[in-house]
Amino acid sequence: MAIPLDSGLNKLILPEDKPFQNALMLMITGKVNEADQAFVEILKSNPQHIYALLGRAEIALKSNRPVEAEKYVRQALSINPKAPEAHNMMGLVLFNQKRMGDAKLEFQEAIQVNSKFSTPRMYLASIYLAEKKPDLAITMYKSVIEIDPSLTAARVGLANTYIETGSTEQGIKVLEEWKNQNPKNPEPPNVLGETYVMLHEYDKALTEFDAALKINPRLVSALRNKGDAYSLKGDSRKAIELYKEAIHQDPKFLDAYLKLGTLYDRMGEPEKAIAAFRGAISADPTFPPAYNNVAWLLAREGNDLDEALRVARKAKELDPKFPDAYDTLGWIYYLKGNFDDSIKALKKAKELNHDQPETLARLGMAYYKKGMKKEALQQLKKAIELKKDLEDAPTIQRIIAELEKE
Repeated sequence: MAIPLDSGLNKLILPEDKPFQNALMLMITGKVNEADQAFVEILKSNPQHIYALLGRAEIALKSNRPVEAEKYVRQALSINPKAPEAHNMMGLVLFNQKRMGDAKLEFQEAIQVNSKFSTPRMYLASIYLAEKKPDLAITMYKSVIEIDPSLTAARVGLANTYIETGSTEQGIKVLEEWKNQNPKNPEPPNVLGETYVMLHEYDKALTEFDAALKINPRLVSALRNKGDAYSLKGDSRKAIELYKEAIHQDPKFLDAYLKLGTLYDRMGEPEKAIAAFRGAISADPTFPPAYNNVAWLLAREGNDLDEALRVARKAKELDPKFPDAYDTLGWIYYLKGNFDDSIKALKKAKELNHDQPETLARLGMAYYKKGMKKEALQQLKKAIELKKDLEDAPTIQRIIAELEKE
């Protein structure tokens, strides 16, 4: 289970502490290295500044350095054992280490110290859902809404919990009440529309998205969502129009580029798909999925394997833990006849994506081409067991039959 990291620091109001506010703003805007250095400078002049320590802990945790994060949180707690933000952050560190029981105790302690602190309540609700205790999750979401009625995540969490436990009408009622209480806020009808999409009620979804866009015609998430609904209804041209409008309203809205490219590809227009994904790269040159999608399509279409390889390497360079990048890289090496590097990359993809059948199939094919028959048979059989309708299933079945005879 993945939950978004929220230390609660962004809710702190310390107007008299300008250095901390500046460091916090750097962190919120994604300037992580600058933020970390700013927190270091604060701690040089005031080693007892627990919020600077928690800022460093949040950065360490987001950078996948949990041991370092725990060290900073424990320093903060040694200074002030009653700091609710420190207990919340310790809960996050322990959650990251899959120590759920200990994490719950820390979140509960944060609430004990500050009963109005909504962030640890949201985390507890997520844990209760993972533990298959929806009643406790519902209670926790309701308590968050009482504390902060404007918190979208709590409304959505409550509605989804009702729906997932079979109380669809109750879930819809939660969102309808939210919408009625906030007639000038486009977010409630937008979220309600997303819920109707999840329920495959696309016409109702479109009505809600129109209501959101009537309040705010430039709400890009509603434009995107409306495009999704039309796409699911089979009206690809209308969906494309809406994805393009979302990009027009916000040229940095990466999801719209991805949706546009994916839809073009599904329609059999790979060149337009590549152009859309390249648009995402132009919008954000540090966005690995766009590079990966360009590389995959270039390789699949046989346009330019050298360019495909260059772009796939860029995706991996930007995110060394992005499994799709290794999967694409491995397949490009396969197409180029470099089976050693193909196997190496696909094994890494397998490690990162936890045995996705498509990756296993490609790894099996690379082993087969390399003459490693035992390894090929093992991977191909597992791929078919996990997903019988793989794209190349007939070819894979034929190779399995061939290898089993030997």
